[in-house]
Amino acid sequence: HKNSKVKMSVPARRARLLLKNAQQIVTVGGGSAPKLGKDMGQVDVLTDHSMLIDGNGKIAQLVPAGLETDQLLQTLNDSGGVNRVVDCKGKVVLPGFVDGHTHSVFDGDRSHEHAMKLAGATYEEVHAAGGGINFTVNATRAASEDRLNELLMNRLDSMMRAGTTTCEVKSGYGLDWETELKMLRTIHAARAAHRMGISSSFLIHAVPKGEDSGLITEDVISKQMPLLKALVDAGEISVDFIDVFCEKGFFSYEESRRILLAGKAMGLEASFHGDELNDMACGQ
Repeated sequence: HKNSKVKMSVPARRARLLLKNAQQIVTVGGGSAPKLGKDMGQVDVLTDHSMLIDGNGKIAQLVPAGLETDQLLQTLNDSGGVNRVVDCKGKVVLPGFVDGHTHSVFDGDRSHEHAMKLAGATYEEVHAAGGGINFTVNATRAASEDRLNELLMNRLDSMMRAGTTTCEVKSGYGLDWETELKMLRTIHAARAAHRMGISSSFLIHAVPKGEDSGLITEDVISKQMPLLKALVDAGEISVDFIDVFCEKGFFSYEESRRILLAGKAMGLEASFHGDELNDMACGQ
């Protein structure tokens, strides 16, 4: 992108979008591989430029604002036009944000827990008192699938207005198979209906009050995973990741490992909450 004045051919297909006369265009290009470490700080800014998006949704051309943009637009009009032109004068064009960790499917309001936290209660103490995950679980279990879908779609709208264009969405506020499936169906429906790019995670989040983590682990591996695989194979739901909360009072290191391996065995990628509150040796 640095040599932005180099002319590129106009796409054969009708162009999708021209963002013209932006005050700044932020680019994070420089190869197809993910940027890691210090390379993540390599950000280029083009001042007073326009960006053309081709019919495949790819960046086709970057040209200086003003005369060269007018010439590009004339060329486009002569060769089939462009679907949409947006005047970005005084604005910044930058890549969409990617939110890799969200709990966007839930019902219930936990704002009352702020008073407990302000009084010094820890995460574990709030959880033990019936708050935290357990409070949200009760509300999510009681919610209809239609209500969860409405809540999720509204949250995705808010995220997109703030610049997020791709996100991960987890289940995990059911703690029983029926509610987890309800959440996964909600995520599956949103993937088809919303403009947001969405990846889906089946999260083994917590142990229901009075139950044993070892028994829950066995149930997840021997019962829930086969049911999940059958639904994925049938195309009724779509899941990308298996996730588990490896933490004291939740799932042990070995239980978490078994759950993740079972997920990988059915073709899911592994993700986990680990070492969040205590050192659980998750880095191993």
